[in-house]
Amino acid sequence: MSETFWIVALLGGLVALDTTAGPQVMISQPIVACPVLGLLLGDLETGLLFGTILELIWIGTVPAGASRFFDSNMAGVAAAGAAIWAMQRCGIARPSATLLSLAVVLPIGLLGSRMTVGVRKLNGFLIRKADVAAQSGHSFRVSLCHGCGVGFSFVRGACLNLLGTVTGGLFVSAVAGCLPPVREDRLAIVVMALIGLGGAVCLKLFGTKRLAPWIALGLSMGMLVRFLG
Repeated sequence: MSETFWIVALLGGLVALDTTAGPQVMISQPIVACPVLGLLLGDLETGLLFGTILELIWIGTVPAGASRFFDSNMAGVAAAGAAIWAMQRCGIARPSATLLSLAVVLPIGLLGSRMTVGVRKLNGFLIRKADVAAQSGHSFRVSLCHGCGVGFSFVRGACLNLLGTVTGGLFVSAVAGCLPPVREDRLAIVVMALIGLGGAVCLKLFGTKRLAPWIALGLSMGMLVRFLG
């Protein structure tokens, strides 16, 4: 169990770094980060499921510049971690764990947004300190301020992801134990409907005539793989 928490915290820190601090090579996107977490925790399928659902819904979110954005990257990784941990800890079926873990997305995303603002304020303080150090010729202090700024982003992601995974996993375990028996195949249909909802959001944002052939090609290939599999 402790190994799970270390993996969750480490990946959360890396996702937070890639989201705002650098290198910003898109590995923090849910479609990448969630499957990586699933692979590390031994449940790639659940990671892919969360990555697909959340990437489609929040594909238009761009953490550029000083914009204040919903932290869908951290929310997605935390929700996937909560579902996988609850499944491994209590033996909850994947459809139930997936639907219940989605309740983690909104609070973690909003909290991540507020924490990002706090980190930016701390970085503003560090910039002023680094400026004074540079004028005084203290290059080590400048490097130290830069390292602290990067470290703040990493700690934000690690703590937030760990918090979301633990609280979300406990929530899923508690609620799943109180629910009446439900046919898992019916819940699986709801999960597929969520993926369809994400696809609709994607079409709403990017459904232009110029991109229509590519969207149709992707849809056709996805359906082909689904039915052949």
